[in-house]
Amino acid sequence: LESIAKIAAAGARIATTNYDHLISKALGLDRADWTDPERVVEALRGTRPAVWHLHGDFDRPGSIVFSQTDYDRIAASDRPQFVQKAAGLDFTLVFAGCSGSGLADDNVGRLLGWMHQNFAGLGDRHFVLVADDDKDSWPAGVSPVCFGGRADLADFLAKLAPDPAAAAALPPDPTMIGRRDRLEELVAAVLDRDRPVVVPGALGMGKTTLALAAAYDPRVAARFGRRRFFVNLEPVADADGLLRRLAADLGVGATGSASEVAAKVAASCASAPTLALLDNLETPWRREPKAVEALLGRLAAFEGLRLVLTVRGDVPRLPGAGAVTLRDVERLSAPDDRALFLRHAGDHFAEDAALPGLLGVLDGHPLSIELLAANAAGKANLAGLAADWGRRRARLLKIGPADDRLCSLRVSLEISLDALGPGGAAHRLVRLMALLPDGLSDADSRDLLAGGAPSDEEAEAASVLENARLAGRPDGRWRLLAPIREALLSNFPPEAEDRDRLIAAFLARAAKGGRAGTNGWTDVKDDVIAEAGNLDTAVGLALRSPDRTADLSAAVQGLAEFHRFTGLGATASLPAVAERLHDRGDALGEAICLKSLGDIALVRSDPEGARQRWEAALPLYRQVGDGLGEANFIARLGDIALARSDPEGARQRYEAALPLYRQVGSVLGEANCIQGLGDVAAAKGETGAASARWREALALYARISEPYSIGATHNRLRRRAETPEQAAEHREAARRAWASIDRRDLIEEYLDESA
Repeated sequence: LESIAKIAAAGARIATTNYDHLISKALGLDRADWTDPERVVEALRGTRPAVWHLHGDFDRPGSIVFSQTDYDRIAASDRPQFVQKAAGLDFTLVFAGCSGSGLADDNVGRLLGWMHQNFAGLGDRHFVLVADDDKDSWPAGVSPVCFGGRADLADFLAKLAPDPAAAAALPPDPTMIGRRDRLEELVAAVLDRDRPVVVPGALGMGKTTLALAAAYDPRVAARFGRRRFFVNLEPVADADGLLRRLAADLGVGATGSASEVAAKVAASCASAPTLALLDNLETPWRREPKAVEALLGRLAAFEGLRLVLTVRGDVPRLPGAGAVTLRDVERLSAPDDRALFLRHAGDHFAEDAALPGLLGVLDGHPLSIELLAANAAGKANLAGLAADWGRRRARLLKIGPADDRLCSLRVSLEISLDALGPGGAAHRLVRLMALLPDGLSDADSRDLLAGGAPSDEEAEAASVLENARLAGRPDGRWRLLAPIREALLSNFPPEAEDRDRLIAAFLARAAKGGRAGTNGWTDVKDDVIAEAGNLDTAVGLALRSPDRTADLSAAVQGLAEFHRFTGLGATASLPAVAERLHDRGDALGEAICLKSLGDIALVRSDPEGARQRWEAALPLYRQVGDGLGEANFIARLGDIALARSDPEGARQRYEAALPLYRQVGSVLGEANCIQGLGDVAAAKGETGAASARWREALALYARISEPYSIGATHNRLRRRAETPEQAAEHREAARRAWASIDRRDLIEEYLDESA
């Protein structure tokens, strides 16, 4: 049974004169008997594989051929006899486990005699497998082949079956990792649907791997045998080239007119069920969409031909019944991404500490995983590769000369970009999108390409990228896979004007972050928070654009305030900004940047770092005559002294800053200093003096409607309240103030009743 299964998997049809189900169960196939000749034809054609029961099936008593009457009945049935004769002429028959008398009965014997008498001149040969000691006589229509002793029959049968994994027309079995559900979908579509099957997806996602894995599936191998063909269309320019490449791969010759070539393809496929994987269909289709679609529609009508089409981006529209389009092939998730990396890099990296980090930057992109893993070959560990990624990034995503799409992410990406049309809105947008690590809003996808109202092409650019499978909206924002983004940044920079518009827009948003903690925060909060992951990057981009540094000061200050109040966003660019401004002699800009860095350090519980930044900034404010800036830093140094349990040093700083604030008319600064003096009094145990100072500060905060500070001051008064009623009053006042700026974290942390 195992040997028969191997023969069936290689594409041979299986028939039996037995009535039982041993063979069909072993093969996992249906049964077809002579009383249903249409079903037998389907089994012979491979459209619905089945074991052909020549003399009946014991589940259908009316089909059993046992007595002479039964033999007379089957011999007199025109359609079953026609099907047997057609099979005898179209196939080579190999008889196993038969006796000489069995091949001389009134059905099979009559068939062999008819073929030998009428068609022996064609040179067709049929065979019977016999043991070396067999003494039976055999009909003239078959040639005996000795296989040894009876115990050798199974091994001999197994050797007759070509390895289904060695189908001559297919590349090696990719032994696909993961995606078992997608494989089942594709196999089912190939076996059960009578239309071409489209396998769509983005570049480097593994569409070809999935299609090949389906071709090697035992069920597909049993249906199509060695009639499984892989047709690479990457170098094909048009519909005519597609037809001739298919013909050449089928082995029928690609010369002659298109109609002659099509006729040869049709005849080849009609002779036996044929599976053709048309890989990279997008290449000819994008150059001649109507002609390619028309050709595919004609091919789909060829008897016996099943098409699987892999295509990156949008899918073709076939005439007639159309195609079955599967879900997009998507990125790998854990642990499949890890398994793929280790397959190409080596299992000895399984416990390497750097592996999770590398997998994280590859974003589940199969091609990138394979390419980076290839760079790990010969290394003792992955630490060096991780360091190389930090320096070289997308330049590592290649193998060797890297001049084709399977060896270079850049080359593969370039194919997709060329399809967009260089200079077009979608081409511009994807390169611009690569600048932003946290994606692009739908509104920005339209507005950033235009100086004014976007054109129709600019407004639809993001949708074009989605159709091309270059960008997606998994969470409502347009995003690129991390390796695709790195490849774009490294090889395909955006247009200068597009880049400038993006930088200006995001610097303005960063500047709005300075309203955090104020009444004005409600108006801009959603816009700023939505872009929290992009603001620091925008500041870094401006830093590398000399004509944009004038806008940096407000953006830096806004970004720092936003981070200080919300904890969102990053501030990694700020030290470099301070250094650049210092080199340019921009004392005020450098001072603002140092102030912001000090503010962030204090929030991060690094008072010494904050002190160092502020003391470095103080002389810069004095240098440019900025009284408000000077006062701010003196007051902040007071904050540091208080945090370091130096209330006297804090008092001196606050009292030095207070007249400066009053001189420049800064009510907020004056209130902050007075509040600080109240904190000094509280630290000294002077509760009455502390409360008096805080109430004085509260009145000033109320004048300028500063809800964050109002809430903070009420909270101070709550802690020093003389009665429970006063404490409850201040608690509620603080809650109202903080609720107005959506500071639920402060409400929960400081005003919890159990605290």
